[in-house]
Amino acid sequence: MQDVDTSLNPAKPAPSLARSRVGGLLIMLVSLVMGYFFIWIPLQHARTGASFSYSMKGVLITPAFFYMGCATLVTDLRDGQAFTIGPDGKKRATRKGWIFIGGFLVVIAVTITAWDLYLKSLGYSAL
Repeated sequence: MQDVDTSLNPAKPAPSLARSRVGGLLIMLVSLVMGYFFIWIPLQHARTGASFSYSMKGVLITPAFFYMGCATLVTDLRDGQAFTIGPDGKKRATRKGWIFIGGFLVVIAVTITAWDLYLKSLGYSAL
């Protein structure tokens, strides 16, 4: 049996908390830019009564990105914090992971409802 020299193959270190927070801030900024193009501009066209088109994927992913950025900025979602490897080798969500997933689903549900109600208030049928 051969001895393995672990000094030549160090484990990949987890990203620092500051780096994780900067990543969350960048995700939030990207979501704001996406929101301008996928939500704000189509709503401006809808308010004028003109014909407009929108991407439902863009409408849904914008607040989802913003939520992911906020969650990364506020909490510690680095390696091993939200998901762990179970005894069978599969990824399992921790309590923090399940709270993150639940919040994500709430954000999507609220976005669909708000988008539908707002467009109906303007006289359009959204869904």
